Amino acid sequence: MRKRAAFLQFLDGVSQRLQLVGSGYSVSAAGDVNGDGLADLIIGAPSSDPAAPLSNAGCSYVIFGATEGAFVQTAVDYLGTTGNDTYAASAAGQTLAGNAGNDTLQALGATVLLGGSGSDIFVLDAAMISALQTDGLNNGVYARIDGGSGTAFKDTIQVSNDLNLTTIDNQGKDAIGLSRLESIEIIDLITSSLSQKLTLTSKDVIDMSASNAFATTGRHQLLVKGAAGDSVDLFDAAGTTGWTQSGTLSYESLIFNTWNHTSLATVYVQQGMAVI
Repeated sequence: MRKRAAFLQFLDGVSQRLQLVGSGYSVSAAGDVNGDGLADLIIGAPSSDPAAPLSNAGCSYVIFGATEGAFVQTAVDYLGTTGNDTYAASAAGQTLAGNAGNDTLQALGATVLLGGSGSDIFVLDAAMISALQTDGLNNGVYARIDGGSGTAFKDTIQVSNDLNLTTIDNQGKDAIGLSRLESIEIIDLITSSLSQKLTLTSKDVIDMSASNAFATTGRHQLLVKGAAGDSVDLFDAAGTTGWTQSGTLSYESLIFNTWNHTSLATVYVQQGMAVI
């Protein structure tokens, strides 16, 4: 059987109109193809013959999400530039997209934070943490964080409260249909007058972080920053059962102890923090 040729073309959602032969045959979410923090669409156009002399060749078109022009009806309340932007939500229920650059996005209650490309920091308050722990599908609370694809950039969740990842339903119960936490490589427990605790399981690490983010081991890796008095609770079993400390990692002039689970999860914990 002769295979039909396929082509991929890109349409700028700001300035182009969509005129396809056979369009609408297949429409699907494409994720964030161009890394600007906005969701894109891919549309299949079978037998559109985009390149002569091939006969019955098909084509796939990617439509980039936009915040102006033909696609002005966006749910995004803030879209950053290609530079390093800092922006705080002005109300709960907003969606902030960082675009490119190393951005800092601050939540205020239930907020959707989209990093795009770059090494981004997501600053969470207690209300945002509570929103992440609430079933969005049944309660209308659509809090979510997506750092963006790839491991070249390191995306950070920064908190000044305890963070219990085991209470966050990270299996896509929100209305968007994706995990509540995606593409996060670092969790930073901000030094404060109170000791803070991060609670997690190996499944939480595998679900939210990529493999080989800090070392080529084939394992999903999460790095935790903190100070003396802060702690990481490895919650898979009693104490650290199932986890083994083995070696250290140097990152940004800091030293982290390496904890490997019997699954494909690794947590790097900054020295000085307690592991319980």
